[in-house]
Amino acid sequence: MCKINIIGEFKIDKLQYIIRDIKQKELYILKKMLYEAIYQSVGSEPLSMDVIETPEISVYIDNFSKKKMIIV
Repeated sequence: MCKINIIGEFKIDKLQYIIRDIKQKELYILKKMLYEAIYQSVGSEPLSMDVIETPEISVYIDNFSKKKMIIV
């Protein structure tokens, strides 16, 4: 069994939330969310998924699993 590093826990209404370190195998989700967050105007040709590899965009996810989350 894998040990999970729990960073924080909180409850909203009846839902319990746990904040934990991201797993290496989950990083693809960040890439997909980053791609979906890029504005693309209606009717235009969709950008290639490769756009997230450009330096201007990849900065948001590079080394994400090595960074520590700060919750304020």
